[in-house]
Amino acid sequence: EKENKTVKYWTRAIIPFVVILSCIPLMAGELPVTATEDQRIALAELQKISSKNFSMKWDERRGVAKFLSGELTETPGLSQETLALGFIEKYKVLLGIHDLVKDIELESIKAVPEGYYITAKQKKGGLEVIGGKITVRINKGVITTVANYFEPNIPVKTTPTLSLEEAESIARKDLGLDEKATSAILAIFHWEGKF
Repeated sequence: EKENKTVKYWTRAIIPFVVILSCIPLMAGELPVTATEDQRIALAELQKISSKNFSMKWDERRGVAKFLSGELTETPGLSQETLALGFIEKYKVLLGIHDLVKDIELESIKAVPEGYYITAKQKKGGLEVIGGKITVRINKGVITTVANYFEPNIPVKTTPTLSLEEAESIARKDLGLDEKATSAILAIFHWEGKF
């Protein structure tokens, strides 16, 4: 019984410590345990490019880099769109992207005092994934941050089983609305990891 109490004590002490450590950004030289070999190679390349100030947050649930920071590119002089999309294509394995053309679509390029923010929205089967996006920050021709909200594993079919009119009718009925919607789209919506 004494041995069981000791095991319980250490288990209770270690679990919060592990949880806290999993939330700390990875610094240069560190690799996430769940990364694939291709992801490890891509991370090592980014760490080499941005050796002084590279950091990353890893998303265990999605198995991808959630946030990258540092001087992440060596190719200044390109347009913001070309630079951002080129980075996303080159490091798609870290971001969970399978096919750049099918999986993302350029949404916006915004100039701000600190440079530019380029946002690409996620698509699956031609449908927009609400909340699925990647935002790239470029400062003085260098990518400095990448925020990744791309959902790599969406287990839903993208072929509708209802017509747009049937879906609108059901939604109006459920919401208690009489008037017809001015516009409607078919999209994928995820909430807390569920679709």
